[in-house]
Amino acid sequence: MMKILLKNQWKIMINTISTQPGRNIAGFSVGSIILVIMLYLLSSAIWAVSSLLDHTLVESALTFGFLAVIGIIILLGVPQVFKYLYSGSDLEMLFTMPIPTRHIFWIKYIQNFVGIPLFAFVFLAVPMTVYGIATNASVLYYPVAFISLLAITIIGLSIAYLFNLIIIQIVPASRANEFMTVMSFLSGILVYFMFMLPNMTNEDFTTEHVLSGLPILPKWVPVSWASVAIVRATTGSLSFILPLALLLLLTVIMMVITTSLVEKGFRTGYIRLSEGSGKKRKRRKKQEEYSGKIHHPVIALGKKEWLSIKRDMREWFAFLPVLFFIIFGGIGFFSGGGNLSELRVSNDITWPIAQGLLLFVSALANGTIAAASIGREGENLWVSQVMPLSGRQIAIGKFWISWLLPFILLFIIEGIGFVFFG
Repeated sequence: MMKILLKNQWKIMINTISTQPGRNIAGFSVGSIILVIMLYLLSSAIWAVSSLLDHTLVESALTFGFLAVIGIIILLGVPQVFKYLYSGSDLEMLFTMPIPTRHIFWIKYIQNFVGIPLFAFVFLAVPMTVYGIATNASVLYYPVAFISLLAITIIGLSIAYLFNLIIIQIVPASRANEFMTVMSFLSGILVYFMFMLPNMTNEDFTTEHVLSGLPILPKWVPVSWASVAIVRATTGSLSFILPLALLLLLTVIMMVITTSLVEKGFRTGYIRLSEGSGKKRKRRKKQEEYSGKIHHPVIALGKKEWLSIKRDMREWFAFLPVLFFIIFGGIGFFSGGGNLSELRVSNDITWPIAQGLLLFVSALANGTIAAASIGREGENLWVSQVMPLSGRQIAIGKFWISWLLPFILLFIIEGIGFVFFG
């Protein structure tokens, strides 16, 4: 059955690629060219400094790089996993066929791997190959490096699947719309603490430990098994077998744990999301007297946008980058040995830097809010077209409310900072 499903998935992928519009192919081509240029620059840098790198520094850099790969797969892969597990257009047909649920799950797993995990694998495999050639590494280096990198990507993808399979059993079906928001929020926090753990346990920052060649994480951290195995295989030593075996054992354990949650997390979760809570919400009767006052179209559109944002929790998560920057940035600053007196002494330097960072984060939040505001009209486009409104009025109506909310948040932050830092 798996062979048939894989063959069918291969045909779907080929047909999807062959039917892509020309502009999409042009976009993919430009992206590929940019990727090749980045790989060339990175490989050239590694080739130039490879003779200056000792094994301790390489081991620390690989550990940090593998940790970054797992973090990126979790952070960016969670939405893709949700799409393949619960939003696929073919799931309704597959679940009605006499196909084991685990077979469908593994097809989705493989399909999801051909995305961010495969991209991360290729992006690191090329410079690792260049490093092996530049340092005249042993023949054992190449299979050990590729197997370790593949295991790291599988571990990251398995964690992303575990997130979806576990949280789908916790979040109520009535809150299915907020499910992805919760997933992105939790995965962002997890990835942040993965990188902040070295800063919390040491006095120096992670980058300083990498450059100094010191181990940035304890030896029991699984990603260090991969780096140790690769460094030992570089010299042809057979001592790489134990850390590589531990890494592969962990990979198998992660895949087994993920598979054990398939029935409740995959099939049952899909049914819950498809059917919803099954309970009708009681409508609150609210009698309001119509005053007969008609607002200006720009004000009315802004009010409509505000009501849409107020009743949907997902809209408020556009402000998370601002809060993450302040809360987690503060945690990182103080855990790295910083203190408030340093900020208060040189206000001429710290205040402009803080303003620039706040404006940058505000621009990110504004972009997300603006995108959501524009996309919100997709289903209601026909209503806007039949109403006596000009495009200019619609744009200004959406603009002023999308600008006002981040402005209020930043105004409060600026006021608190003004008082706190004097």
